[in-house]
Amino acid sequence: MSASNRKKLYIGIIAICVFSIIVGLVSEVGLLNGGGKKPNQSSNTTNDGGTIYNPEPDEFFDEMYNNATTKDDINFDESKFKKMRGAEPLVWEFYFKDVANEKFNVVTRIPCINLSVKQDNGENIKEINQSIQDTFCAIVNKITKGQYSENVIYSGDYAGFIYDNQLSLVIRSKMKVGNNTQDMIVKTYNIDLNTLKNLNLEEELSKRGYSVEKAEGIIKDAIKAKNKYAEDLKSSNLTPYERNVNSDMYKIENTTEFFITNKGDLYVVYSYGNSDSQDTTEKDVIKFEAKK
Repeated sequence: MSASNRKKLYIGIIAICVFSIIVGLVSEVGLLNGGGKKPNQSSNTTNDGGTIYNPEPDEFFDEMYNNATTKDDINFDESKFKKMRGAEPLVWEFYFKDVANEKFNVVTRIPCINLSVKQDNGENIKEINQSIQDTFCAIVNKITKGQYSENVIYSGDYAGFIYDNQLSLVIRSKMKVGNNTQDMIVKTYNIDLNTLKNLNLEEELSKRGYSVEKAEGIIKDAIKAKNKYAEDLKSSNLTPYERNVNSDMYKIENTTEFFITNKGDLYVVYSYGNSDSQDTTEKDVIKFEAKK
């Protein structure tokens, strides 16, 4: 073989090798898609069978607070229900405070369920509205009356949803006292607008095709995934919030906070700041989709 042909052969071999390396890089790390290995988007499990943390429910929860009620039908007729204040909406923002001085800064909107207590099961509406006042209004009054020795920053907002003549009301408050950790309280109220009775979580899960056992399995997997996600944050010098996946709090019978969106999706909420024993804004939100 002449020197010229031998040189061409070597060049051809080198070109093939380079091409093979490039193809391998593209396949392995997604070079043509901006770099970084892409996860399998069709799977929600890790290689060892664990569940991958899905941020979508948390993000929806964080962004849904519009201080209004979103309905499943824009033509939903509220006039068929017996209200306390006929001119006001079913979720009525009866309390608004935006005030600040050298000791506190308060911006909050607090709603109530605008249904008359003078009807069948109206006592339940009275109890719900009293709970809202005891949980959210009382603390604001305490702040504005100067009963805290340290500076206080307080905010509150809410979101309402109507789906299939069911009302879900979610109220959230955040509070920071002095140098303490910010705390978040989340309360949910769910009623059948026709009967004024509270919705039952187990029954609502069943409507969506989830048994208690299946729902608790999904919740447990989600908590495990959140723990793994939090553990990974340690590499960023962040202190993860510890969740006890075996805690009885994650059982359906002990789960108190949930809501149903105007699309019929059900969200279970674990807001750890609801506990009197700790101040935190940490929460877990698990989504159970409506039947299509």
